[in-house]
Amino acid sequence: KENDVVTITANAPASGFVFDKWTTEDGVTFASETSVSTTFVMPAKAVAVSATYKAIPQYTVTFGAGEGTGSMTSELVNENSTFELPACLFVAPANKEFKAWSVGGVEKNVGDEITITANTTVTAVWQFIKVTVSFAAGEGTGTMDSVQVDKGSSYTLPANGFTAPDGKRFKSWSIGGNPASVGASIVINGNTTVTAVWEDLPTMYAVSFNANGGTGSKEAEQVEHATYFTLPESPFTAPTGKVFAG
Repeated sequence: KENDVVTITANAPASGFVFDKWTTEDGVTFASETSVSTTFVMPAKAVAVSATYKAIPQYTVTFGAGEGTGSMTSELVNENSTFELPACLFVAPANKEFKAWSVGGVEKNVGDEITITANTTVTAVWQFIKVTVSFAAGEGTGTMDSVQVDKGSSYTLPANGFTAPDGKRFKSWSIGGNPASVGASIVINGNTTVTAVWEDLPTMYAVSFNANGGTGSKEAEQVEHATYFTLPESPFTAPTGKVFAG
């Protein structure tokens, strides 16, 4: 009847469509022509109103390998719907592993949901695999902290931090049975154990100094067996009328 407020509700859309708006050719004004349910005031005549529908826009989600290789199939996703980020199927670059997806420069985890409002590229982010360098005392005692390094990177062997066994001294490091010196750079391709190698303390001899008529003194020096010793300048004061001859 005239001036009654009439409520109308659109039918559910067909698959792949969404409600668009209300239309009429009879001059009525809708409270909201874009709402699924709305009202209008009945004029003094019969009216016809129609709900119109439009296809839901779809966007493409594509996947980028970043530093990796391989391919992943792109997916069509309805506008404003959520998309769950899948497991990474790309092949990792050498010495790296998958870390996250990057969406618009923001890192996201596998399983996170994103809202699709435009064509979207999801790019794989990779990180170095971390491996452990551990230290073993061999015959010595004590501990040294292990170190986490990037797989495939170079690592400089540190000074020995273990206590030597009785009668021995540190000689070198051993890696897989191969000797390596302190300060040597090695490539770490997996978890690695660096073991201290010890050697017997050498026989030491005292080299003493005699003024032989001069004056003054000099402490004896300890010299390792079978090594060269460089004679120092004379520290003694020569006797009167004489000079140091050697």
